[in-house]
Amino acid sequence: MKTKQMFAVLIMLVATSSMTWAGSTLHIGFGASSPTCPTGCGGDPNANLSSNWSIFQNAGADQDVKDIDVTLLILGVPHSLGFFGFTDGSITKIDVYPDFIPGDLPGDPSTTNLTTPGTDWFYLDNHTIAGLDGHDGDAYGLIAGGFTQGERFLVGSPPLDIYDFLGLTSTPGNSNHLSNWTNDLSGFDIFLFGINHTLGGKDLFDIFFDTNLPPIGTHLVAYGEGESAFYSTPYTESGLQTPEPASLLLLGTGLLGLGRMCRKKQKKA
Repeated sequence: MKTKQMFAVLIMLVATSSMTWAGSTLHIGFGASSPTCPTGCGGDPNANLSSNWSIFQNAGADQDVKDIDVTLLILGVPHSLGFFGFTDGSITKIDVYPDFIPGDLPGDPSTTNLTTPGTDWFYLDNHTIAGLDGHDGDAYGLIAGGFTQGERFLVGSPPLDIYDFLGLTSTPGNSNHLSNWTNDLSGFDIFLFGINHTLGGKDLFDIFFDTNLPPIGTHLVAYGEGESAFYSTPYTESGLQTPEPASLLLLGTGLLGLGRMCRKKQKKA
């Protein structure tokens, strides 16, 4: 069976009670080559200027880590932007670093390069999201809530936790309640990618988005299941797409010019 067909199989299962939370260990960082934050840096959230992001499985040596077959990258885009959605090609490549150690770059010989959209990763559109499950048979149960790409996650509308919203197995605590996300009263449009490669303990996905993606103000978290365990992202290690300095400079210059024009008009009046 073709890989994409495996994603599309209609399995009406929700993660069962045997599924146990193994920890908020999926940290969102600034890419493998980042000198400051490749594996997450406790930024509450981690605010990144570039379109290069990473997912790091920061499971400790004392944890019984289960390999994740399919990792979900969950993006919450401010609804006020009117963003129309992603495609498979919105991600240009993903490099996989097993047992990642910051500073080993470049040219790590153990790196696996994922380069094929629609095979190595998927933008989970309405045709493929139904029945998404890991290759080990653990169901993600995303169809439980009838979720479709771009569905709006509203302020004050339960369930407030992003994983509950998607019909995934709940995580303890309030780490990913919407109230923690940057306040946008219009809510967030939720989009998902599935990364079709094993992620083990201390492994890292180095993800490269196309230019100007994700949109400014997007929150990023991850989710994965392995055998009877599931892993999530704590808010302190989630991602937040922020403007590049050049964009901020242009914005500041524009506001300065607008202020001067207003003063000139006032003087003439």
